[in-house]
Amino acid sequence: MGRAERIKSTVFPTNYRRLVHLLIYLFLGTLSLSLVETNGLWELPILLMFAVTFFLVEHTARYMQDPFNDLPTDTPVTAIARTVEINLRQLLDEEQVPAPLAAEAFYLM
Repeated sequence: MGRAERIKSTVFPTNYRRLVHLLIYLFLGTLSLSLVETNGLWELPILLMFAVTFFLVEHTARYMQDPFNDLPTDTPVTAIARTVEINLRQLLDEEQVPAPLAAEAFYLM
């Protein structure tokens, strides 16, 4: 739990996002300069394909950088805590063991 709290309280600086965008733009600029000699019909689709790919990867990373917000892609902390509780109660031979959490809206919370 201590590690999870540390991850939860870690802040990603906004400069990190700006640096990633700068590097993507720098890469796309150098790629466009290197594609000058190719046929003009292929240059734009190639640049568009790379741009969309890199910006989607960056958007996905930003979406997943906070794993404790109760979103479908997040870590199911409540379900993990319930599993730990069930295991501890079984080790202590208690009779009233809670049931595991069922998925709500297609994902565990």
